[in-house]
Formats: sequence, structure tokens, C-alpha cells
Amino acid sequence: MRVLLQDDEETIREIVTSMLAKAGHECLQAETPKETLDILRTEEVDVVICGIMEWLDGKEFERMLNTFPGVPVIVCSASPRKAALPALQAGAYDFLQKPFEPEQLISMVERAFEHRRL
Repeated sequence: MRVLLQDDEETIREIVTSMLAKAGHECLQAETPKETLDILRTEEVDVVICGIMEWLDGKEFERMLNTFPGVPVIVCSASPRKAALPALQAGAYDFLQKPFEPEQLISMVERAFEHRRL
């Protein structure tokens, strides 16, 4: 499975990439929403994980969901779930609150992948 991870913090990207790799998943990384969209245009991706704070205006986030409707998007934040409500209402697959355990991440990514296949 190919996962695209977008987070503005390199350390977070490296940690999450390591978690995904240990579970046998390939992980592409993006720092910004623009990089995320560029990768989605050029690479085959099964699931996207992205921070919500970088997508605050919401327009780019909705554009991503509308342009790539078959790719489930998991939003991630240290903020409470209510901060992710606009993203979830726009069509994000689910919300993962930081900090999280590797098992939580892997389980959610695998559920999102199964959801895509249905």
C-alpha cells in the first residue's frame, strides 16, 4: 500500500514513515499542501494522511478531496476532534489525534484502504 503523508514537521514525517514501513507500507512525504497535490497528480496513492492546520483555509483541502475522490484522507492533529469537523464534513475519511500509538495509525490506514476498495 502507498501512503502519502503530509506534515509540516520533518521529525513527524520521519517517525510516521518509519511506523508505516515497519507495517510493510510504502510512504511518500510532503511538507506542504501544494506538495501533496503535486504528488497526487503524479503518483498512485492509496491513502493520504495530512495535518489539518496546514489546510486551514479549507479551499485547497476541498479541492484535494474533489479532485481525488477515490483516495481516502485521514486528518491528523494534536487539537481535539472538533477542530477536524470541517475537514470531516468536507469528506475526509477519519481523524487521528496526536499523539497516537503505531497500532492506531496502522489500523486506521488499513481500514481506509479497505474502504477505498469497496
